Amino acid sequence: MGSINYKSLPIDLSHHINVKSKARHPSPLKDIIRFMGKDGMISLAGGLPHPSLFPVQRAIFECEPPHTEPSIETPLVNLDLGRGPNSGRLDLTEFLQYGSGAGNKKLVSLARELTERMHAPPCEHEYLLHPGNTNAWSKVVGLLCEDNDYVIVDEFTYPSAQALWIPLGIRATPVSADEQGMSATGLRKMLESWDETNMGQGRPRLLYLVPVGSNPTGVTISAQRRREIYAVCVEFGG
Repeated sequence: MGSINYKSLPIDLSHHINVKSKARHPSPLKDIIRFMGKDGMISLAGGLPHPSLFPVQRAIFECEPPHTEPSIETPLVNLDLGRGPNSGRLDLTEFLQYGSGAGNKKLVSLARELTERMHAPPCEHEYLLHPGNTNAWSKVVGLLCEDNDYVIVDEFTYPSAQALWIPLGIRATPVSADEQGMSATGLRKMLESWDETNMGQGRPRLLYLVPVGSNPTGVTISAQRRREIYAVCVEFGG
């Protein structure tokens, strides 16, 4: 599947951002980054060590080729990272130095190219790399949830996903599931009957799902069921 030529603008969902996140502002130090590339510029503000001080000179990786059977002997793929003029395709220096919070530019570019090729997203979008799903999920919770909010979950849910929000007083509200995963009918029923006075909060604004190989059930939600769940979310999402 290739990329589509026209992409629509993304829907503005900024009203879902929580109070704490709206109060955040960029670091003033980040504003000076645009001057770093100027010839002759020496900056002491970022605390960046000089590359000559890095102790690692070369890193060599031997990896299994992609899409190969473990039982078939195939030559390993070698990735050699050096430093300086003879570093090869990738200069190890840029991985040893402090980088952008958005992630390494080459890796971001690779993620963008792969996503465009495989999924052709219809909207304009950006990428933010993260070191793991639990870390990324904690950022989502920190961005969207107020203290004492509710999060919609499958009745059988990955424990680590809940552990990070418990200290914030956030609670899970489970939805029944079947062999295809979360029930869209059950989700609609829960949202329609939500009693703000009894629950102490408005309707939940965040749904947590693992649609492929759910932990702990192993269920992969069908495309049709995903559409049904999404339609309910759009209806009640605001």
